[in-house]
Amino acid sequence: MNDPASLIPEPSAKASARLRLAGRIILGAGILSASVVYWVGSRAQTDPDDPMMAGYSKVEDRQLNIMYGKMGSTFHDLLADLERPGALAVIIIIFSILIALVCFRLAEPLPPEPPDKNNGTAS
Repeated sequence: MNDPASLIPEPSAKASARLRLAGRIILGAGILSASVVYWVGSRAQTDPDDPMMAGYSKVEDRQLNIMYGKMGSTFHDLLADLERPGALAVIIIIFSILIALVCFRLAEPLPPEPPDKNNGTAS
């Protein structure tokens, strides 16, 4: 039966170089865009503790708990946390690292297969 690793074509030297370059570009662009998102987002933040909205938060939290339960409230809090520029920058960096790692991994040649001990003959 065919080995699944044998079905993957071996990357050529030119394709490997292109994949490594793409990985470096993706990693650099991810770090740069995360820096820009954090810098712009942190400079544009307004005061989140508006004194006019002090009682509204409690009413909103109670309504969320009644309508959607604890899971809805937790999901709402998670979405509110993701709107912070620091969290968004971390997400951008994580995804760019993951995509760059995939590019670097695909650029590596497959390791050679060990020789078969019985050369395909049954003992």
